[in-house]
Amino acid sequence: MVASAGLLALRAPQLIAAPRLFAEESRVFFRHAFESGLFDSLTYVYWKAGYLNLVTNVATTLGAHVVALEYAPYATMGIALAIQLLPFLILLFGRSTAFRGEIEKGAACCILLFAPTIAPEVWLTSLHSTVFLDLAALLILLEDLKGVGRARRWSYRLVLLLGGYRASTPSCCCRSSRCALSPIGCANGSSSS
Repeated sequence: MVASAGLLALRAPQLIAAPRLFAEESRVFFRHAFESGLFDSLTYVYWKAGYLNLVTNVATTLGAHVVALEYAPYATMGIALAIQLLPFLILLFGRSTAFRGEIEKGAACCILLFAPTIAPEVWLTSLHSTVFLDLAALLILLEDLKGVGRARRWSYRLVLLLGGYRASTPSCCCRSSRCALSPIGCANGSSSS
């Protein structure tokens, strides 16, 4: 896990040394959080996106209302780093039905770290953390949940909830709005035909 975190940091060390608020993360979300109250900034829906981006709202609200202004980029980067570590945590400490051995888990971690589809602009920004929540949701789908403890079960639910509070991949596979917040529901056939 430490190696994964280190390699994540090495992928863009300038972002660790000098974090930034990226694109809409600063122009839209942070500005709104800074100019609004706590509740309004946590529940903000950017009109062009049309959905609640809870991770970015929490990160920019933390940066605007909890830490000193000069540390706001560190707050959003810290949230993004924590989210980007989730797939690694699930891979390395989970009970995957697809990645059982250490070699398979190591190979999957390398794919996550070095996949060319992960563009530099999504690296360590809360705005693009949903990509990593999608990966975490996929890995949770591959978990053997028999005998999983209560704490892990609730942490998986939290990951799915955070990932479900926005548009895109997990919810678009469903024919019913019943499973819009639950990628697991889609895989288990809970959508109505």
